[in-house]
Amino acid sequence: MNNQTKDGQQPAPKVKKLASPWCYYIAGGICLLWALLFPLYRISDYLLMLGCACLGWEAASKLLPPEVIEIKEEPVVTGDMLADSAVKEGKAYLARLAGIRTGIKAANVQSSLLSIDGTVEKILAAIQDDPKKAPMVRKLMSYYLPTLIKLADYYRKLELQGGEGENIAGSMDRIEENLGQLDLALRKQLDLMYERDALDISTDITVMENMLAREGLTGGLLDMQEATADEEGGITLTLHGEENGL
Repeated sequence: MNNQTKDGQQPAPKVKKLASPWCYYIAGGICLLWALLFPLYRISDYLLMLGCACLGWEAASKLLPPEVIEIKEEPVVTGDMLADSAVKEGKAYLARLAGIRTGIKAANVQSSLLSIDGTVEKILAAIQDDPKKAPMVRKLMSYYLPTLIKLADYYRKLELQGGEGENIAGSMDRIEENLGQLDLALRKQLDLMYERDALDISTDITVMENMLAREGLTGGLLDMQEATADEEGGITLTLHGEENGL
């Protein structure tokens, strides 16, 4: 399957760096030589041997290049084809953005890109929780994220050139401003995705409050809270429900 993004480039894979296997071989060799050359009668002898082995491992890990292992993420499956596709595509864009971000030195641009990354992650999580929200991010995937990648990469290239010259400096300023605007827009998009949820919750709360009031329990609950807060004063309050024989 072709995992290319829409601009034709492969997303940067996530990797993990591990110490070179030679570090362990060196540490083991130190233990072996120590056992051959020095007596091991006391616990302190073993501790000294292990200490030297650890020092050897530490020195080797700094001198030898680490082993780089690519992390293969399990595909997210929600059961909705549109939602799964959106999450997969969004993750690929974020992986590419992370690779570009590490090459940018400007602290304010780094901060904007990190904030955008976090917001997009929350948007993707919202889609995973409720696949019906996937259509709300169609333009995010088709335009905003590809354009973000393009602008961030262009900024990185301009920064490498030194940022000198009126045209270069002007372009960098406009990109910085655009990233700030996009950051705010994405936060608003995330908030809109929960607008219907907030309305549903508000409706549920209103229904519960009406039911409590209709059953004569609203005042009783308040009385219980007041009684708990003023328990040391020895005040005893009766629930309104008890008056009605509930």
